[in-house]
Amino acid sequence: MILPGVQTINCAHRGASGQAPENTLGALTRALALGADMAEIDVRLTADGLLAVIHDATLERTTDGRGPVSARTMAELKKLDAGSWFGPEWAGERIPELGEVLALAGGRLRLNIELKPDDRPEAMLDELLRQLALYDLDRRCVVTSFDADLVDELKARAPGQAAGYIFGADDLPGWAFSAKVEVLSAERSLVDAAFCEFAAAAGKAVHVWTVDEPADMRHFQQLGVDAVITNHPERFPARR
Repeated sequence: MILPGVQTINCAHRGASGQAPENTLGALTRALALGADMAEIDVRLTADGLLAVIHDATLERTTDGRGPVSARTMAELKKLDAGSWFGPEWAGERIPELGEVLALAGGRLRLNIELKPDDRPEAMLDELLRQLALYDLDRRCVVTSFDADLVDELKARAPGQAAGYIFGADDLPGWAFSAKVEVLSAERSLVDAAFCEFAAAAGKAVHVWTVDEPADMRHFQQLGVDAVITNHPERFPARR
């Protein structure tokens, strides 16, 4: 349910990041076990032109490495421990390459791939489109970014690829509802009944982030959002 649908889906933020180290295969496996329908992941371009699944521009917060992600090759990133920061039981968890995540997701888990661009946007799109074609998962993924120009370039190159803009709090431009994307991914404070009505009239899906309490999840379900992005997919209310 990347496009507007009839039932709100459970989207695990960076995998089940409340229970496992974010953006790792362990977090995605845990998300599947907890019943997530979709997972949101972040990708950054490596020095050798591959896509590493990691949120931050630098390595310090979630690995035992230091410095910019973009300065390392994928092979160098693979040597880092991306799990111990979360808990000793996750020691040895690695930074995945996008292809590994696509292989794990297969037909089981839809993906929201957030692009974290640096100064090589064309190379990022080249590798993204190559991987989606290789795994034949373009229809099971939505590609999103805070960088509207990058999303526009993606749509120019691959018009059939579902894509969306991400908006932070107090950052909703007037042109959002008329833009040529399928998804509006908005920080929760932006999403109210009027937002959902405008989006529905424009034929756009609404993904809301980041929502971790069951009562809030139910609230957004009642508003009719298409996806709730949460660190805790295990808390998602049971569907009727």
